[in-house]
Amino acid sequence: MTGTAAVLERRTVVARPAAPDGRGVLPAWPLIAMVAGYPVEWALGATAFASLGIAVVMAVFLLVRGRLRPATGLLPWGALILWVLACAVGLHTLPQAIGYAQRLGDLVAAGVAGLYYMNARERITPRTAIAALVVLWVVVVLLGFGAIAMPNLRLQTPVSFLVPDGLKTNSLVSQLIYPPMAEVQQPWGAAVPFNRPAAPFPYANSWGAAYAILTPVVVAYLALRPARPVRWALGALLVASLYPAIQTSNRGMLLGLGVAITYVVLRLALRGRLLATAGAAAAVAVAGGYLLASGALQGILARQQVSDSTGTRADLYTSTFSATLQSPFLGWASPQTDVSIGYPLGSQGHAWTLMYSYGFVGLGLFLVFLIGAVVSTGRAPGTPALWLHSSLVMLIPLVWLYGLGTAQTIAMVVLAAILLRARSGTETIR
Repeated sequence: MTGTAAVLERRTVVARPAAPDGRGVLPAWPLIAMVAGYPVEWALGATAFASLGIAVVMAVFLLVRGRLRPATGLLPWGALILWVLACAVGLHTLPQAIGYAQRLGDLVAAGVAGLYYMNARERITPRTAIAALVVLWVVVVLLGFGAIAMPNLRLQTPVSFLVPDGLKTNSLVSQLIYPPMAEVQQPWGAAVPFNRPAAPFPYANSWGAAYAILTPVVVAYLALRPARPVRWALGALLVASLYPAIQTSNRGMLLGLGVAITYVVLRLALRGRLLATAGAAAAVAVAGGYLLASGALQGILARQQVSDSTGTRADLYTSTFSATLQSPFLGWASPQTDVSIGYPLGSQGHAWTLMYSYGFVGLGLFLVFLIGAVVSTGRAPGTPALWLHSSLVMLIPLVWLYGLGTAQTIAMVVLAAILLRARSGTETIR
């Protein structure tokens, strides 16, 4: 993965200053390994801890180097981590503790990744970080095609041989060490099963969330004008990726992409970029036509006819909010199943997970980070920066619909860090 990211990074634009006080510069490989190497972690069954392990390496590099640059935009994220630690008082069972530890690890890994990028100007340019995210998107799309071809395949990962049998019965642990290629669903009344791409994530909604977050990043990278073979390959894959994306039948994914594209079109129009605005609008029209002609929308509607996911979500959200009112500050540490609904309270949306698990304070700190990053980097000069910014804007509604796993959380914070570092005016995303 590191070599591929290096190929994508065709040239370095930002000057690399000398290391402070003669100390060693921060290497680029830990961040590239964490972002672009996530599919390798998935294949090993190590997604529960590998990113956190890389974060420890980053932390060591930061401590050895010293003189951390201030990262004001990341302060709410640090406060969120501290609050989540306090919420551990609500843990009562081992399954709860496993899920809690996984989510805490994701928060720490993402926070350290953002801090590392903010302090690694000498080796990690915006182009490098964007390229690593593009590599992740490429592998997600290719695995989406693999999931369509082999929907019933489950990997037996190397980590599965090391996990005690007692932990293998935990549904979260099982999904991580025996990851499926697709989420195969056949609700009552469905004539055929719905094979929804999931790899390299446990669930199809996670695939859809990653695709929605990373696709604008790919467009941003194309706007950076990489080498012509890379442009042609990414452009072709961008068009082809609509097929596995549609197979997920994720309405939230389509909503998120619609928000991102609409946002960019409006911003380009306000900047007087009429040609770019027309091009983006034409792309939207072509994609919409494809959705209609391919029968994708009919497929999504067909799944809704045999699966009342909208009604279930509404009941779940109502129960989650009511339960949070009973513990509004520290929450309940981890989602817990409501037998009357059949789903865990605090699921079906990252914001709901934060609200239920860490109370309104935890949710508030997360929203302060996300909305604060959107507002403070809203200028987003240049088309590439604007597409990156659209991913953060789209996340504001998306987090209420989809959960964010390890890769999605890291991608969000790294995107915020790219824009926050460029905001200082000392470097340009181009």
